[in-house]
Amino acid sequence: FDTIYSDAIVRSSGTAVGGIVGQVNAGSANKMTNCWFAGEVNLITDKAERAGGMVGFVLLDGTKLTIDNCLTSGSISSERASGASNVGGFVGIVDVSAELIIQDSIHTGSFDVDNTNGVGTAIGNVGASSVNITETYGVAGSYKGIGIGKATSGAVALYAEANLKGYEAYED
Repeated sequence: FDTIYSDAIVRSSGTAVGGIVGQVNAGSANKMTNCWFAGEVNLITDKAERAGGMVGFVLLDGTKLTIDNCLTSGSISSERASGASNVGGFVGIVDVSAELIIQDSIHTGSFDVDNTNGVGTAIGNVGASSVNITETYGVAGSYKGIGIGKATSGAVALYAEANLKGYEAYED
């Protein structure tokens, strides 16, 4: 994907919701360059989850996604009684053994979610074996300044946080 702009309003009861792409499938290699999401993603039922400003879900083994020179300035909200789950400014969830690279990108969007479970300004939930974020920025006021909402294992969490060295959160 190159040079994509979306100001769509996405209302979904699905489990892979993105401002630009819902799900990147297993075994594929994809790159999003010069993309901008300025719309709204709204999770409308208790089954809705895995939402991201760019991509909702990066799925399983062999999947590689690079997000380069992209901006998310839209909003993600949830009407779920149980709150939001796996919601990120760029990507909702990165599954086990998938690879994610975010570089030279900015998240300035907002979250309107309660009772959260894995909400981060960069990524909602990391189960990936490889996450690398460089020269990427987020507005701390958009959601508590957390780069990664949660990780499914301690080793993954340590690896992901170590590779967040290029991620900086700023107060809005």
